[in-house]
Amino acid sequence: MLSSLAALSYAPPQPNAAAWAVIQKQFSAVTIGLAFTDDKTGYTSFTDGASAPVITKTVDGGATWSKTAVNTTGAMLMPMGFASGTGAGAPIVSVGMAANKHSSDGVNFLPSKGGPFSSQGVAYSPSGDFAVAGDNGVCVSSDKGATFKCMQVPGMSDGRYVAMPSKDVIYLTAGHWPANPPSSPSAVKDSDVHRISHGLRLREGKVEMGAEAGVAANGDYAGSIWKSADAGATWTQLLSNTGAYYFNGIDCFDETSCVAVAEGFAQDGSTDPGAKVFVTNDGKNFTLAHSESTTGQESLMAAKMLSKSEHWAGGTTQSGGLAAPLLALHSTDGGKTWANEDNGVKGQMITAMSFPSAAHGYATTVNALQICSLLEYK
Repeated sequence: MLSSLAALSYAPPQPNAAAWAVIQKQFSAVTIGLAFTDDKTGYTSFTDGASAPVITKTVDGGATWSKTAVNTTGAMLMPMGFASGTGAGAPIVSVGMAANKHSSDGVNFLPSKGGPFSSQGVAYSPSGDFAVAGDNGVCVSSDKGATFKCMQVPGMSDGRYVAMPSKDVIYLTAGHWPANPPSSPSAVKDSDVHRISHGLRLREGKVEMGAEAGVAANGDYAGSIWKSADAGATWTQLLSNTGAYYFNGIDCFDETSCVAVAEGFAQDGSTDPGAKVFVTNDGKNFTLAHSESTTGQESLMAAKMLSKSEHWAGGTTQSGGLAAPLLALHSTDGGKTWANEDNGVKGQMITAMSFPSAAHGYATTVNALQICSLLEYK
């Protein structure tokens, strides 16, 4: 069990090496999202597993972390996503299970009003707005996360992640996975890991791993991508499938350039198992740019687009694998080719990424023992 925030260790990466490295091993019992406003200043959550989660802040690039001034104003069961602007005084929003908070000073986090009860997808727009993915739609804030207005997406359920490249354009991923897979996920020891990184729910008064709204009663996978070009008033479905995979993270560089990731597991009956990366350059057609399907247990949770040509996708080569290599897929040619820049990191699954600059990034991970760590790319 983790003892305290002060006991966290720091192992800096090798100097002058452009690579991922673990900077906080076994950082927290549950830490899924993070956001950095610059190279040194970032926000995430911490819990030792016995205490309530708190929002934490670093001002030295992840070497040390401390609680922010106000963490407990209003309910906060489990933060699962962070988004922020850049630079000093940038607004920050945290979402999760009863964890919708906002800050305009990077110190005091206050309850946001009007957002969904549970979400792990939140995005910041260059327009200054925030968007949060809800089960049946999207919620948008134009006042730095203080209040949200929610809009349903007709025909969509199981909303997961969101991207908002401009005030009017919003992308939303959705999907669910089987409730009763034909073979037990415990055969590859990934059941708990899969659930911890795909949401939390309340059951009989206790917080438990698993996202009830994201589980298919019919035992099928389903995934889709949706788009609005009028600030959420109307929506178009751009891509969908049944039986193969569901979608996780999505990120956009501009209104027409985006990257999204998906996954489906062989032991759960996926008709096309493995992890997938989809790219669009016209804002309409998402095409399969890359797939990882050696084990059928590959997972991709995080997606980042740093320019029209540079993309990242993060996960693992084997969900729940104690010695499985990290998936840190990197493309510098618009998604035509991909390289796994795992740098020998094993047993970790990336769950979220934040890049304060193209040459500097951070990530949260979870391992097979359900302990979360922090990575740095520098």
